[in-house]
Amino acid sequence: MNKYLLIISLAISSFSTQASNLINDERVTDQKSCFTWIFTDYASWRNGMEKKFKRKIKSEEKLNHALTRFDSRFGKEKFDFYQSNLSCSTFNYSVDGNTVKGYVIKPKVSKGKLPVLIYNRGGNGNFGGVVFGSMMHNLFPIANEGFVIIE
Repeated sequence: MNKYLLIISLAISSFSTQASNLINDERVTDQKSCFTWIFTDYASWRNGMEKKFKRKIKSEEKLNHALTRFDSRFGKEKFDFYQSNLSCSTFNYSVDGNTVKGYVIKPKVSKGKLPVLIYNRGGNGNFGGVVFGSMMHNLFPIANEGFVIIE
């Protein structure tokens, strides 16, 4: 129940694009841009995925096929577009003594208040967790249409 109260309070609080943190609430910690680590640019993300694929795929032909699929699904142009147009932040918050990971995605530029979608992923722990690729493929297009998405 406490988790839902916090999510609702986050949804109705104002999200400022001027502040370094998207969420201005003392219960929220470790806010970081989604576009950090290997996700700072497309080449870095692709190189990370290539290393991951190489550990699993031994055939050069299958590796090239996997990278081609990755490029067609995501692509530098799409990555750069979302990075330029969306604010995306991961964060932690506490629920009944447990640390919960969440994120908020929203357009960088908006005219007034935006509708909020609360995304309830399935699973627990890491099972069913939202990774950057699923965010980009499934959630970034929705946020780009003028929604704030919170998980």
